[in-house]
Amino acid sequence: MKSLNKSNNVISAEAGIDAIDRHDKKPLLKAALNGDAELVKILIEGGADKEAKDNNDCTPLHWAALKGHTATVETLIKASADLEAKDDNGCTPLHLAALKGHTATVKALIDAGADKKAKNTYDETPLHWAAENRHAKTVEALIDAGADKEAKNTYDETPLHWAAENGHIEVVNFLIDAGAEINTKNKNCNTPLHKAAGNGHPEVVSFLIDAGADKEAGACYLLQRTALHHAAYNGHIEVVKILIAKKANIDAKDNIEKTPLHCADDSGHAAIVEILINAGAKECLSGPTATMVTLSLVAVGLLAAHFVPQVFLFLTGPLLGSLGLIHNLPVLQVTVLSLIVSLGSILVGSLVSRFDGKLGSDPQNPLGSVDIIPGTGNKAEPTVVVGSGKNPSVLGEVKDPDAQVRDNSLANNK
Repeated sequence: MKSLNKSNNVISAEAGIDAIDRHDKKPLLKAALNGDAELVKILIEGGADKEAKDNNDCTPLHWAALKGHTATVETLIKASADLEAKDDNGCTPLHLAALKGHTATVKALIDAGADKKAKNTYDETPLHWAAENRHAKTVEALIDAGADKEAKNTYDETPLHWAAENGHIEVVNFLIDAGAEINTKNKNCNTPLHKAAGNGHPEVVSFLIDAGADKEAGACYLLQRTALHHAAYNGHIEVVKILIAKKANIDAKDNIEKTPLHCADDSGHAAIVEILINAGAKECLSGPTATMVTLSLVAVGLLAAHFVPQVFLFLTGPLLGSLGLIHNLPVLQVTVLSLIVSLGSILVGSLVSRFDGKLGSDPQNPLGSVDIIPGTGNKAEPTVVVGSGKNPSVLGEVKDPDAQVRDNSLANNK
């Protein structure tokens, strides 16, 4: 009776049945939102627009489905409300019911003929939304009704990707049992296992591997990193332990030659570095450490080029090459780098030798040999001679220091 009185008040106002309140909602929208099936029926019979939309393009059926008001949904369905109406994100009422896990409402919509494979603006289906939000019963209802287990959104992610990413083991279990592709890849080549490992869900990781997931599948598009790379980089200790126990390749390399140990070191996860090393990972320098050592060795090589013989300089290249191998660089890159440094060192050494031969090799006397020839006869002042051989350089005569001071004093007093 209360609903009837309210409806009479609304209908009695001329042209007021579709009036908009301050929240941009008409009476039918509000009645559907509140789950008042009786009032919804009366308003529709009174001529209310059953497809009226609010500022988010939601119809009364959207609101009733979102709130799980199954009786109201059924009332709207009987009034021929549009099952495929879309809001501003392209979502149908079935999307919203699945989002919230309203299984009874989902079944009512499906039984009325709602499209189980409907896609929104981002190509996401109701099954995506149910899987993402841990609604196992709703997932089951959708799959039993024929929803597409392999539907992909704009990023090529399936409902299994979303369930694994969010750690919903029950949903993952159901999807796998229903035949969902376990090694399906998104646009970045991530499988559901990558998603679970990268987001720290050990139970899901273990289940997926036992169900046949590829532990060594490469992801991250060009990098082609494994699930162990992802777990190590993001610091998920328990996931790393499980992957090691499941015999994941501990020294797997991505496309830039980085192993899970590199990833853990690069992101500062010391505990995972220790776990990987204890499990037998090959120890190698990486990240800032290797860069600093490399630069230091280059600096030593340049200094050596000035102060050691050529034969010793030739060893600089192989030494740098050894560091490159420790640094885990490709063999070809190390070889080329070693040759360049060796040849460069020889060239610098040759130039230094020629320079030393011309000016002398005494670091305390860069001018080379210096001779002082005593004065003879009328020439009382000694002469300074630099260099040796046929063309010595005569710099001048050495005068009495006291005489030089006196000469300068006289010059200043004039």
